[in-house]
Amino acid sequence: MYRKIFDRYPEPVIVIESGSLIVRYFNEAAKLLFSIDESIKNLRLMDIINTLSIKDIEKLADTILDTGAASDFLLSYKNRDGATWLQTDGSLIDRDGKHEFLLTFHPVDTFIKKINFSRNAMKNIFNSIQSPIYVVEKGSRKILFANNNVKEYFGQDMEGKTCWSVFKGGADPCCEGCLCAIAENEDYSDNLLEKEYYMKKTDKWFHVTLNSVKWINGKQAFLFINMDITRWKKREEQLIFQAHYDDLTDVYSRGFGIRRLEKLMKSNKLHNNILTVCYIDIDNLKEINDTFGHAEGDIVIKLLVSTVQNTIRKQDILVRMGGDEFILGLPYCPLKDAERIISKINKRIDQINLSGEYPYTISFSYGFEEVECHKDCDIEEIIKHADTKMYRQKTEKLK
Repeated sequence: MYRKIFDRYPEPVIVIESGSLIVRYFNEAAKLLFSIDESIKNLRLMDIINTLSIKDIEKLADTILDTGAASDFLLSYKNRDGATWLQTDGSLIDRDGKHEFLLTFHPVDTFIKKINFSRNAMKNIFNSIQSPIYVVEKGSRKILFANNNVKEYFGQDMEGKTCWSVFKGGADPCCEGCLCAIAENEDYSDNLLEKEYYMKKTDKWFHVTLNSVKWINGKQAFLFINMDITRWKKREEQLIFQAHYDDLTDVYSRGFGIRRLEKLMKSNKLHNNILTVCYIDIDNLKEINDTFGHAEGDIVIKLLVSTVQNTIRKQDILVRMGGDEFILGLPYCPLKDAERIISKINKRIDQINLSGEYPYTISFSYGFEEVECHKDCDIEEIIKHADTKMYRQKTEKLK
């Protein structure tokens, strides 16, 4: 299975068994990079990558098991050419009921751990890398070098300045979560640190790694590599938004909305207040869809949502349960006040109908369920009761 896909793959690939970490497959690129002896049976990952710590392995394995994948995971490795870093991507594979990890390795420049060439050569190499890279002297925090991309991303020349004056612009020599401060701590033994941070000035997200190095002037320093992860962060935000909000209306989606209602109930009980839940169902939406098309039906849904949102209070929440059904959560709101809110919504809908702008009548049915603070209630039961009352009203309209 693996041979057909990865034998000619240009990057090193290793497949290991979960738990035992025994190597089940490696391609030619991995064999060359790690000098793997094929005659040895039951090789484990740490036999191949001899500088790999148990802590590294456990962290990598836990990440893959928890999320199904790992990306941009940095591992240190020492081969005959010296020390290097391996950017590792991992995937979880279920093969015949057994878990296996498929690992792809991308060697990061071998000069990161030991720089022993001329400044001109160093400039040429670092300037060819698209990410912002700079070197900070240990102790003084003075910036010894910054590549061309630093100015492009951070908008200023950094060499000769202290890192905190560049990033904070003030006199405080320590930024929030400062990696230099962590690396200078006597109790700190690792050579690599990493974190994500947002730069407001450029509206960009970065994944930054700190590597402890001996600089070309012989002094101990920290090499910072900043990877622009703005695109991934924005995609992450988009996925979170899609998980929490309805695509058509931008109100809360069912799952997230119900969790918000549960929080309202807890707050309601804690502060001895009354919560009213209103179940809303748009009337005759199927007929509008069948007669005028689903695009027109979407217009009706958005019209109702905007009318509701322009009427309710800031603390109220609106949830789309699906299709033409919505839940309105009204905290600190007894039944009488909730009825007044719905009455205002109905009046505004009537004004839309009287305008003659649409070739159909927009209306909705609703049902209330008042939740008193002293009662222990299940949100699903409350929604069910409100839904029953809404359906009863809808049935009465059809008589």
